[in-house]
Amino acid sequence: MLNKLFGRNRLARAIADNDLPLLLKAIRAGEPLDQPFILNEQETTALQHCLSLSRTELLAKLLEAGISLPDNNLEQAALLTQAIESGPAALELSTLLLQSGIDPNAADGQVLFDLLELQDSNRLNLLLNRFLQYGAEFNRHQRNGQSLLTQLLQQSRPLAELQLLSGMLIQAGAQLPEQLDRLDCSDDIKAFARRQAEDVAIRQRLSGSPLG
Repeated sequence: MLNKLFGRNRLARAIADNDLPLLLKAIRAGEPLDQPFILNEQETTALQHCLSLSRTELLAKLLEAGISLPDNNLEQAALLTQAIESGPAALELSTLLLQSGIDPNAADGQVLFDLLELQDSNRLNLLLNRFLQYGAEFNRHQRNGQSLLTQLLQQSRPLAELQLLSGMLIQAGAQLPEQLDRLDCSDDIKAFARRQAEDVAIRQRLSGSPLG
């Protein structure tokens, strides 16, 4: 069935079958890495196909072989969003894209807000830290007039998880919302956020670093 679907496109078959030797053979044979192909009556690329099937090893080899990455911010954000939605492989796939130069702030930080839709708080924490490592700017972007921290504080997660996530953002430089008292969240998380911000401010004063 796969042979019939992809014809002679060894690259597509290799990704579908998770066949690393076939992928390497296709690369050595000079198959065009950037040429789109049809899958389920829709045009896709080798990059997108690897992400949709969580093929981390194959994606790494394609990136090493010089597969092109999009310059367009929306297309970069779309690839990152596809990576973060890939379940257990999200961290590895996202890291490969970020290492290759995909901008974590692409499309006005769209992917940072998409991250907040993940239900697994531990995975979210790992991904936020990884995005920060590659230059994510948590204060720079807004969605619907709200910062990343503002939206996070109002999520319906257990208090301990909200503390973990909001604490990480604040320690990384996210500023408290001006209207913190009016946010739709518990007094406990508001008090925690204030304490975290105060701790950051104290450390900055002691070190002589500028605030904000």
